[in-house]
Amino acid sequence: MEFKASMDKTTKLITTFVIFILIVVMILPFISIPKPLNILFPLFSALIPLIIFLIPILYKPKFYSIEVNQVIIHRTMNDIKLLKSEIISVGQLEKEKLKGTIRTFGVGGLFGYFGKFYNNKIGVMTLYATRRSNYVLIKTSANKKIILTPDNPEDFVKEFYKM
Repeated sequence: MEFKASMDKTTKLITTFVIFILIVVMILPFISIPKPLNILFPLFSALIPLIIFLIPILYKPKFYSIEVNQVIIHRTMNDIKLLKSEIISVGQLEKEKLKGTIRTFGVGGLFGYFGKFYNNKIGVMTLYATRRSNYVLIKTSANKKIILTPDNPEDFVKEFYKM
């Protein structure tokens, strides 16, 4: 069964703002560099914001699905598959438990929140989130903590335990 992972207003606002800034940064070198100078500098300058834009698109969660023997985090590139036999628990997580979370290596708002994060209550965790609500915590036998944000977290948890 598939579960949507839509972005909330905050994520949409951050994404729109960052895209606007990246477009300005990409265009600015073409406007400000005198024409006789080498065209390679503006092209190289435009390449960096383009990479900053493309990486989150490739790794952002599009939706989640629960199958008979696995949970899949669908991304544009490289889906994440979690075997049910390795999952210890799946449950909803209150927003308060994530207060004080810091990003250690990941994306914090551009198309979502994904990568490695840390906080004192949960410890090291991996987020595949598109919003700042509807948290579902998956704990694995390898002591990994994975947080998803399906649009309907209650249904996600029920479906996991149903199969």
